[in-house]
Amino acid sequence: MCVCAPVSTCVPSTQGVFVSARVHPAETASSYMLYGFLNLLLSLDDPRAQILRRRCVFKILPMLNPDGVARGHFRGDLFATNLNRAYLHPSPARQPAIFAAKQVLKQMSDLLDAPPTEKKSTNGVWMFVDLHGFTARTGCYLLGNSLPPHREAQSIAVAQVSDAVGLCL
Repeated sequence: MCVCAPVSTCVPSTQGVFVSARVHPAETASSYMLYGFLNLLLSLDDPRAQILRRRCVFKILPMLNPDGVARGHFRGDLFATNLNRAYLHPSPARQPAIFAAKQVLKQMSDLLDAPPTEKKSTNGVWMFVDLHGFTARTGCYLLGNSLPPHREAQSIAVAQVSDAVGLCL
């Protein structure tokens, strides 16, 4: 699913945001989080949603592990694989959702390498949000990758979103 404003209303520095949920079937809370996020993002009256749609192109995969969900698995897919461990070399036959997600991310990031004369729909992947839900933790929290010092500022996702959309979230 792709959510954004009409191209004519987008700002020139539109950023790509990739959002996924339900990589672990038992983490049903991620579906509720995505539902709430989509309600905000698709709201026609909310000025925050309008700003987000103008400044970002959202690529959304609501359920990365439909086989695991359908079979009632806790963390695994059809082949009992934890799909969070399959991103490095996903198989199109054994991990098709991860393979497809990685292709979308690659397409988004390749736009960064396009010659400046080419019209780009986004400036690549600005943020990857993978929604999870844990029963042992309460409240909201953010986990991120360890980045080299020159990239560390990019890992502060909440501050970046607030700054990018000009909002206090």
